[in-house]
Amino acid sequence: MGRVPFMDTTGLSALDEIVADFQRMRTRVVLCEVRANVLEKLERARILARVGERGVYGTLSEFAASASN
Repeated sequence: MGRVPFMDTTGLSALDEIVADFQRMRTRVVLCEVRANVLEKLERARILARVGERGVYGTLSEFAASASN
């Protein structure tokens, strides 16, 4: 998500639906490279709670390293 400079309510709603859909299919959702301002909005929209603390990584490399353990 490093190329996402901001999110409005439409984007937050769409992302929340996508996360819910993937979770219903028992698919793990991971967010990487989320900018601080977007992270705040995801927190307020409770999307981070849905994804969980193991679902947010600073970089794709960090996620890849954690997945290989």
